[in-house]
Amino acid sequence: MGIKVVVKRLRGLLVVTTIIAILIAILLIAGLPSVVGNLNANAPAVTVVQTSTGNSAAGVTSLTTSFSSGTTAHNAIVVFAWGSDSTLYKNLKASDDAGNVYKVLVSEPGPVGTDVWSAILLATDITASSSPVVTVSNDNKGRLNCAAQELSNISTTQPCNSIQGFGASPMKCPTLNVMTTHNNAYIGAVVAMDAGSTCDPGVPKNFTNIYEQQNGTNYTVGECCYQIISASGTYTVSWNCKCGNWAANAVVLCGPDN
Repeated sequence: MGIKVVVKRLRGLLVVTTIIAILIAILLIAGLPSVVGNLNANAPAVTVVQTSTGNSAAGVTSLTTSFSSGTTAHNAIVVFAWGSDSTLYKNLKASDDAGNVYKVLVSEPGPVGTDVWSAILLATDITASSSPVVTVSNDNKGRLNCAAQELSNISTTQPCNSIQGFGASPMKCPTLNVMTTHNNAYIGAVVAMDAGSTCDPGVPKNFTNIYEQQNGTNYTVGECCYQIISASGTYTVSWNCKCGNWAANAVVLCGPDN
């Protein structure tokens, strides 16, 4: 076989090999977004595992709320608290029987001249407990309400976003506009109101009630709620305008694909 023939065949083989390599590269590049998209779509969704029994009391420095089932290691527990005592929220803390560490994510007092407040606390990467009991406590006596939820698939970097607000009713309705750029997330919100008698704070549209207190004579009127979201955007949390001055908080807790 002549040298020219060999060279010609080698050149042909090189061309074919180059074309195949280019085609493989194009297929890989074209398929990459699909692969990434599938990974995001298959990421574990944020889930509410269980909700505690809410509780209310007056003239106390601490209050407990319990889960009906054992908690799971590495999950998260979010605690909602509200009450009446202008100094109570400043030293507010939470603890549980498993020794988990809780951080105050947001806390907010009501308008000047009122004594209502609300707060949200969180423990992540928790130690499991077979009979979980969460305690909300402070140094000062006052009216206290609390409830909690166990969440799975929550990022340990929290919160993704938070917002606080207060106002005087009926001049300003208790409304928070929570904006998030994250998908696969949990929005939790709480409001306290200084109604002096029975009043229904209501449950915000598209949110699920966790615990509500309507008895303003013996306790502090308020409500806490949540929503699982799957798309970024602005979410409105709005309660009844007729229950008095208010203090509200909301947080966005992100899932693992954010």
